[in-house]
Amino acid sequence: MAKKKTNKDQQNRKEKVVEMLNLPKDVTLNMPVINMEGKTGVYIENYKGIIAYTDDSITINTAVGLLHVTGKGLSIKSITSEDIIIKGRLGSVTFKN
Repeated sequence: MAKKKTNKDQQNRKEKVVEMLNLPKDVTLNMPVINMEGKTGVYIENYKGIIAYTDDSITINTAVGLLHVTGKGLSIKSITSEDIIIKGRLGSVTFKN
């Protein structure tokens, strides 16, 4: 009996091919790209959606899990279908599974 392939197996296989061919992961695997501007801003590319939003916490869905941004006076300064810019006094930027 053949083993059923799971989404995780397929994702692992894709990641190996991308690494072997030295392709950019953000484009080929839709991985998020996160750039921080000191403690005052964060720029996120390749996000999937906003899960929660308050002035001290923003949770964003990405291909690799939930990205949780905390701080004071947080606001979304710019948002498109591909990227989002968050401004405010950043406390932390962490991933949650």
